[in-house]
Amino acid sequence: MILPVPTDPASAGETHAAGHDELSGGILAASYVVPNSWEHARRRLELLEACYDAASFRRASALGVREGWRCLDAGAGHGSFARWLGSQVGPAGSVIAADLDTRLLADITEPNIEVRQMDLVGSQLPAGEFDFVHTRLVLMHIPAREQVLGRLSAALRPGGILMIEEQDGFPVLATATGAYRQAWLAFIRTCRGGNRPRLDARPAVAAASARPGQH
Repeated sequence: MILPVPTDPASAGETHAAGHDELSGGILAASYVVPNSWEHARRRLELLEACYDAASFRRASALGVREGWRCLDAGAGHGSFARWLGSQVGPAGSVIAADLDTRLLADITEPNIEVRQMDLVGSQLPAGEFDFVHTRLVLMHIPAREQVLGRLSAALRPGGILMIEEQDGFPVLATATGAYRQAWLAFIRTCRGGNRPRLDARPAVAAASARPGQH
């Protein structure tokens, strides 16, 4: 079942100000470079899963994800990480797979996974509910990333774990040379316009990790 989440009235104006357009059902969508409505979106996300899933699973395991935990996968995409979480927390646990556009999560049938249509900027998040909150390659697409990080942090129970996985362009800028460096510089310059992706989410992530009680 796919459940829409109510929009937070206090954030609705900020959502529009960030350049969001309306989707069907009244959910707000950012001017996203590669939306799930794109004809190649499923393949794009499958390739990202092939690149990153193994490391994501390893990190989450090291952080102690276990049976009975309540989890949120924010920006669940095609759902591979949400499914993995469901296999780890078991029938006593639960996973919410949240995404602005849930069309690629429609085939999730695991009984301990609930798909929710959610705008991370404008939707209401339950406070103090989750043992584990995860997001991967999502904040780079959201101009209001600091606000979203605050919401994700507030959704954790005391002692809960927030696992953030984001791109960082610094190694490229520090080490790359020649045509490879020039191509990346052109990409980064393009990304820095408007609501396009940013490869420098580190300040927001560092601020979130510095909040008392966050792990």
